[in-house]
Amino acid sequence: MVKLSWAAPAEREDNTAFPLSKISSYKIYYGSTQGVYTNSVTINDSTAVAHILTNLSSGTYYFVMTTIDTEGLESQYSIEVIIAI
Repeated sequence: MVKLSWAAPAEREDNTAFPLSKISSYKIYYGSTQGVYTNSVTINDSTAVAHILTNLSSGTYYFVMTTIDTEGLESQYSIEVIIAI
């Protein structure tokens, strides 16, 4: 089990304000090879600040996430997080 947590973005990538009301969902990408994210999960809760992933085998996993706005635009990947189980 892995619990990932985050803070909602306050700005878009172009540094313009990004109100919480414009967030539609978040998407977590992950895989067992750095930079290769073969799995993903979408969190359809714009107010979420954490998610628990279960049923992961032992090993090292690499995680990134994105924010999706109400128009369907998806941000670039976050900084990669490495977690060993």
